[in-house]
Amino acid sequence: MSGRELIQQLVNALSLGSIYALLALGLSVVYGVMGLLNFAFGELVTITGYTMYFVSGGNESFLLMALVGIAASTVSSMGMELVAFRPLRNASFLTLLFTSFALAQIIQNLFRQLVSPRP
Repeated sequence: MSGRELIQQLVNALSLGSIYALLALGLSVVYGVMGLLNFAFGELVTITGYTMYFVSGGNESFLLMALVGIAASTVSSMGMELVAFRPLRNASFLTLLFTSFALAQIIQNLFRQLVSPRP
């Protein structure tokens, strides 16, 4: 392996590890604040990514794409709270866990239907 390939692989590993660390940090913050393991957290990240991708079609600035992506994720998160989690506020931990898992599955299937079933 040449020096360039080694540097590229180190950059790849650092960027992928940083993404995993951000996801883990987000999950731990949500658990710390709400006391809920939200399995739909990854889908919120996906919503942000796809929103930024669709906004980028007009060659918009990254700042605008990031703001629109964050807004879409915030609206989606508030919708999840109002529709799925607030009615079950005093339910058991297991009920909330199953609700978050079901919500993740619903959003994943919506992406499969609306965007593409291909990875």
